[in-house]
Amino acid sequence: MKLKFNISILFFLLGISILFSQKDQNTKTDFFSKSKFEWEKWEVNYTVNEKTNIINKLKADLKKSSLEYVNYLTDNLDDFHIMDVNSDGRWDIIYSGFAGSEKNSLLMFVKEDNEFVEKINTYGEIIEINRESNYLPITLKIMDNPCCEDIIYSFKQYDFHIENTKIFYRMSIKINFLDSTIFPDTCNHNIAFETINEEYKLRSAPEIMDDINSNVIAIYPEGSIGTAIYSKEDHESNRVWWFVIMKNNKSTLMNSLDDESDIDYYSMGWMSSKFLKKISSDN
Repeated sequence: MKLKFNISILFFLLGISILFSQKDQNTKTDFFSKSKFEWEKWEVNYTVNEKTNIINKLKADLKKSSLEYVNYLTDNLDDFHIMDVNSDGRWDIIYSGFAGSEKNSLLMFVKEDNEFVEKINTYGEIIEINRESNYLPITLKIMDNPCCEDIIYSFKQYDFHIENTKIFYRMSIKINFLDSTIFPDTCNHNIAFETINEEYKLRSAPEIMDDINSNVIAIYPEGSIGTAIYSKEDHESNRVWWFVIMKNNKSTLMNSLDDESDIDYYSMGWMSSKFLKKISSDN
C-alpha cells in the first residue's frame, strides 16, 4: 500500500503537538500524542450486563472477522469499547486486546444496515482519537509496540473516506523507529532537506558510534529526502545534529527499520546536518 503524503502534509496530519509543543516529552507515546489517551472520554458507559448482552448479539458478525476467539473475548469486556465512530447516531465497536497474537490487536466494527462490518484490523494501541466536528467520523493515532525479540516501533495514523455513503479507513501515515531511539524533548524545526553524500547514516542517537555497539539505523544514498524537526549542537565534535523523518524516496543501502511488510513507511532518527542540503518542502 502506497502512502502518498509528502512531508509537509505529514506534519499537518500529525498535529501541532509535535511541531510546536513546549512540554517535556518523556515517552515515545508522548512525542506523537497531545495528551494521555482515556477511553472514558469516547465510549458509552454500559453496565457489565448491558455490555455482555450487546457482545453476545454480535458473535455472528465478529466471527466473520479476525476475532476467532470470540467465546474467550466475551469474558474480556473491558477490551470492547462501544462508541459512535462515524457520527451516524448508531453505536459501533472498537476492540483493543488479545485476539490470538502476542501483540495487541486493534479492530474497528461499524454498524452498516443490520450488521457490524470490520473497518480496521491492525496491531497496536490507540494513543489518540480525534474528531474534527460532531458530524464527522473519528481518526486514530496508534502505537504498535514491538514484542518478543523485535525492536521496531511503528506509529500509525488511520483516516477515513466515504464512498457511496459507506465509510472506509486506511493508514495514511506509518513511521518506524527503533526501541533505542533517543527522542528530543520538543521540536523546533521544520526543514526539508536531501542528502548530498552517498552512504549517509541515520542513527538512533546524536553521536557517532560505528564500533561493535553501532547506533546506525539506516544508510541512505545521495538524493534521499527528509525533514528535520529538531536541531542539537554538539560543541565537542563541532557538529549540528538533526532529528529527522526520512521519506524513504530511494532504496536504502541498509535499513534496520524494514519490517518486511508491503506498506511504505517513514524512518525516524538522527543525522549530522553537515552534508544535508535544504530544499523546498514540496519535494
